[in-house]
Amino acid sequence: MDKILDFFKEDSQLSHLIKLAKQNLALDCALKTLLPSPIRNQCKVINIRDNKTLVIFANNNAIAARLGLLASGLPEQLAKLGFGIASIKINVSPKTLPQKSHQEPTRIDKKMTD
Repeated sequence: MDKILDFFKEDSQLSHLIKLAKQNLALDCALKTLLPSPIRNQCKVINIRDNKTLVIFANNNAIAARLGLLASGLPEQLAKLGFGIASIKINVSPKTLPQKSHQEPTRIDKKMTD
């Protein structure tokens, strides 16, 4: 695994992406230590905008509402853990629709309709 990371570090764009991914993962772990257990696994850090706004995806509207109630205190708590977050933005995670299998249309035999 280290050889793969070393390879990616040679490319400046990939190196930047790895840095962002590690930062998001660290923030996600820190956030989950601050949240109550019923909602801890129902959300995920997605992005940090302009180095100050933490974007969180919630699994549904109810979780988003509960996170919204907690959001005002989270930047201060995250600052105590070493993260400089000024604000929190909460979005409901988009649902992925199941793939529809392609099915041939049902043919009605002409004899049955006569």
